Amino acid sequence: MNTLQDVKHLKDYDNTLIVDQHGQTLFFDMADLQILTNLGYTMDQFVGRNITAVYDNLTLEDSTLITVLKTGKPMEHVTQQLRAKNGFTYISKNSTYPILDTQGVVKGAIEFSKHYYEKQDIHVLKDYPQHKNYRKNNTIHTIEDVVAVSDQSIRVQEKMKKFAKTDSTLMIFGRTGTGKELVAQAIHNMSNRSLSPYLSINCSELTEEKIQKQLIEEGLLEKINGGTLFLDNLQALPLEAQYPLLRIIEQQKIYHQQTDSFVHIDLRIMAATNIPPMELLTNGVIREELFYHLHILELTIPSLKERKEDIEPLMYHFIHFFNAHMDVSITQIQEDAIKACQQYDWPGNVRELKNAMESAFHQAEGHEITIDDLPDRLQAHHSVDMHETYHLKDEVDQFERMLVKKTFEQTGGKLAESARRLGISKQLLKYKLAKYELR
Repeated sequence: MNTLQDVKHLKDYDNTLIVDQHGQTLFFDMADLQILTNLGYTMDQFVGRNITAVYDNLTLEDSTLITVLKTGKPMEHVTQQLRAKNGFTYISKNSTYPILDTQGVVKGAIEFSKHYYEKQDIHVLKDYPQHKNYRKNNTIHTIEDVVAVSDQSIRVQEKMKKFAKTDSTLMIFGRTGTGKELVAQAIHNMSNRSLSPYLSINCSELTEEKIQKQLIEEGLLEKINGGTLFLDNLQALPLEAQYPLLRIIEQQKIYHQQTDSFVHIDLRIMAATNIPPMELLTNGVIREELFYHLHILELTIPSLKERKEDIEPLMYHFIHFFNAHMDVSITQIQEDAIKACQQYDWPGNVRELKNAMESAFHQAEGHEITIDDLPDRLQAHHSVDMHETYHLKDEVDQFERMLVKKTFEQTGGKLAESARRLGISKQLLKYKLAKYELR
């Protein structure tokens, strides 16, 4: 590895593993620790174990780490299918390098890898942290995950950027499945608190006893000091838990009975509700004093049926996420499948759309999603008597593809510069590059 170009590909890897000269694990950093459970190990069991002992089909002869330890030479872009002792399998793409002392003696090896799963294991991606720089603060989403093509979504995105610059409390309203926590995490990761922890609490489970025991006595609030506390399902917060929570928010300090002292905490508070905020107040769901402490800023996320321009780019957004972590690749969604999704009202909003695309990903054969791959409820809502000709749309699409391709080539594939020249967001450009198979 002599030049920046030699190591540029490492940015695409999610995981890091370091072993000593005997192949014993010294350190690991995985994007998704759930894989340890799938492999049948705890974190303590994994550290110190010889890497060949973890897998049923890995020997001293075919292990990339062991080979690098023996030869002292790097191995790059190696693809392996690994099978754990318990039968769990996945594909790993690795680049492995020796660790040398000042005399050039091999003292260990470091391996960068990305894991690809089979269709039956797609569930492991449910809470997969997509952004390596932020996964240490308990988040998995950033502003890059907010697909904003419609005017409504663009306005929400603009407000998010403004609200990230302040520490004022924020109430997020949106129907179930609209992505309220995604928005909260994205705001946290755009703020000056992004290096501090983010903690999400389900208000339906928050009792006065839990506030005292877990948040205060066990020090949970102190652990996220300087970060963000997200109160999900605010409409379900029990009345008896509201006063002690108000006291914490209002005073920004907690009392320790054992030490008979106060500890100051610095937290940004965000709350989410699927009931219009003023209804919480007028119906007596939330105490007036707590409501006004939480309701300094308000952000409304529109339902998916109110922003149908976002449906197609969202479909591709989810497909590209699955592609990035699976051993199959979907490159196209048929027009009638897109139309079927655009006709449906999506009572479960973006969450339901993501689940539908996951289902279609399972059903798809080859590299294309058809209407037959969609769940039955979507096929049933597809009008068979729609106009079959889209001459104007086809012409517009062809011109747009040509313009995007030309601009992207002129900038040498630079995403930000291409988006600037085209006058669109990077998110929208990513979608169009994928739609027209230009990247």
